Amino acid sequence: MAAYENRGRGGGGRTFQTQSRSPLFDPNKPLDELVDKLAEDQANMMPEGRDALKSSQLRRFFGDIKELYRRLNQKADYDRDIAPMFKMMRSKAAYSWRNGDRGQSKIPREFHDFIDQGVAKVTNEEQFRKFVQHFEAVVGFLYGSGKVGK
Repeated sequence: MAAYENRGRGGGGRTFQTQSRSPLFDPNKPLDELVDKLAEDQANMMPEGRDALKSSQLRRFFGDIKELYRRLNQKADYDRDIAPMFKMMRSKAAYSWRNGDRGQSKIPREFHDFIDQGVAKVTNEEQFRKFVQHFEAVVGFLYGSGKVGK
């Protein structure tokens, strides 16, 4: 479960301190493990039922990242054009998770943590490419296991 520190009104809101429960993206793992076992395990961590990740949210995040991947493949400069927009995915996940501790989140905590921690670990183009492929595999396992809500 994600822990947080509430700094009150004058302290700038909450600082999330997520507790890793494995398996989260690890750019040091081989690609075959990232797109197979680790992706399946990541998908299995997502909640089911009324707390499941909604397909619209999954499509939004995955679509944004795939668009960056497409731009990179069309020769965009990773450091200048892709990395800043990719790193912004952390803030988009935080925004979608806002008030999550009160049941008002648009995404489950597990998906927030997956995006937040995965994006934070990516430091170069090669790792970005691995993350995209890992995310694509997670999406496949999520849909395959019926863990995506309507």
